[in-house]
Amino acid sequence: MTGTARLAAVQIVAVRWTLADDNAEHLARGVTADSRYDAAVADAEHGFALLEHGLRQLLEQH
Repeated sequence: MTGTARLAAVQIVAVRWTLADDNAEHLARGVTADSRYDAAVADAEHGFALLEHGLRQLLEQH
């Protein structure tokens, strides 16, 4: 695996792991999957948008 491919893979795995961890935390606190669904989708869209477009948009907001 090339350096670029490896870095991309790590970023993708990190986003997926973080999203799964956040969802597991909510479920452990008693939040139902159905009530979490819309927020989980929004979180996933945001996380993958950051991957697609980079972090520049975060820097521009501050």
